[in-house]
Amino acid sequence: EGLEATGIGISNGLGSKRITKIGPASSQTFAFQLVANSEMKGGTYPVTLKLKYKDDSGKQYEDSQIYYVNVGGASGAKPSVQIVNMKEPQGVYGVNQNFNVSFDLKNTGESEAKNIKVTATAVGEGEVVPKSSSIQNLTILKAGQSSHFTFTFAGTSAGKTQNYPIEFTVEYESSGGSTTTFKQYAGVNISNPDNEKDEKTSKPKIIVSDYKCDPLIVMAGKEFDLNLTLMNSHKEKAVKNIKMFLTLSEETSSDTQKTGNIFTPVNSSNTFYFDDIPAKGKVQKNLRLFVVPDAQPKTYTLTVNFEYEDMKGNEFTATELLGINVKQVSELEIDEFELPSDVEQGMPVNVSFNYYNKGKVTLNNVMIRIEGDVESSTKSTYVGNMESGNGEYFEGEFYANTIGEVPVSVVITYDDPSGETQEVRRDFTINVTEPVMPDDVEGDMDAPSQASLGTKAKVGIIIAVIMIVAGIGVAAFIKRKRRLKEEAFLAADNDDEVMDSAGEKGMDANEHL
Repeated sequence: EGLEATGIGISNGLGSKRITKIGPASSQTFAFQLVANSEMKGGTYPVTLKLKYKDDSGKQYEDSQIYYVNVGGASGAKPSVQIVNMKEPQGVYGVNQNFNVSFDLKNTGESEAKNIKVTATAVGEGEVVPKSSSIQNLTILKAGQSSHFTFTFAGTSAGKTQNYPIEFTVEYESSGGSTTTFKQYAGVNISNPDNEKDEKTSKPKIIVSDYKCDPLIVMAGKEFDLNLTLMNSHKEKAVKNIKMFLTLSEETSSDTQKTGNIFTPVNSSNTFYFDDIPAKGKVQKNLRLFVVPDAQPKTYTLTVNFEYEDMKGNEFTATELLGINVKQVSELEIDEFELPSDVEQGMPVNVSFNYYNKGKVTLNNVMIRIEGDVESSTKSTYVGNMESGNGEYFEGEFYANTIGEVPVSVVITYDDPSGETQEVRRDFTINVTEPVMPDDVEGDMDAPSQASLGTKAKVGIIIAVIMIVAGIGVAAFIKRKRRLKEEAFLAADNDDEVMDSAGEKGMDANEHL
């Protein structure tokens, strides 16, 4: 059931099978040829198998089992495209001076990516423009392969002397048709003295000319290094008395409440001081930051704020934006459970346990599998998404197919927020023996029967003796009762005769008187 022309359907034949008879302790194999519609999106789809059968007495039974069919590749196999080996322009570029940004696009996933589109956009209002095609396409990128991309840009007269970010948007599809989009940024330093009205009155600017995170993707609840290169972009004026501090404001889901302190400096305050930076000079600042454990997995915009003075005491402020990619640790925990070490072939082995999402993110596409040379109706169970803090219960059983030591594994897989498939498994080894049919069952049954008969005979004799004695007693009682009744009757008759004689004598006396 659950088959349809627009989804999963029968490729050849009927949607039902009829089996005349299945004997005791035997099995019957049957198969259905299924096909997925070419327009279906990738994913896991349920198919219901319904069984109807009768026993020898004609009583009818009905049972059903849901199986899950993976469409669009092996379960958990998906593309994962990343930008690697990015080469940003070094130094400072003038107006209309071309510069290149190049990188490799690599598929680190397990299946091919299709219809890949890379779009390069200079952030701003025309200060930096593309000198090559800003959109490049790639039809297919197989798993493990890379493709090189190069984009050319130039600064315009509308720009000022500062660092400009360039945004690269990558969009691609999986074999199942699902679309994935991500962004990454590069930066370029543009110098445009002609755009400043008077070089003598122009403001010196401090920019972050370069920064690196170690590791590149930081984990929530962990520390990381942020290495900054600060540059005074003015070609004549130095700056002094420099104060730098970090801020971050995160938009929550309500878009009204703001939270901060996603990144906290380790063993230092959030404010940093520099004496001076000469014209066109650079200074390095290495920070050790801690990511709060509750940070959501995404790219955060960290604001670097500057307050400084020129040599005449004029005060200035500036801000620079940095992108920090944060990943949240996923954690799926399984209660301890055991499987029997020895089992007879054909006997069911029960598996049951609780499992919990103890991480701070949702686990996607949770699936439980029983692996090994076994048969089971719950060999592959699709759970779906599992919210943070939720717990579930799994119960199933399986039958071993072979005799001897059989490795069996219970595996739970899921996708973390970054799209990577994670796995939690428990491995067991079961010793499967041949089924034993005891030969002395009948003899064992006879011995108790004879003993039982002997006991019953003794009990019967005792009961018979008791009944005989009781019968004799009852008979004697009845006989005695009859004898007493007869004696009483005879005594009554004698009294009547005596009274009659007395009466006659009295009447004779009266007559004489």
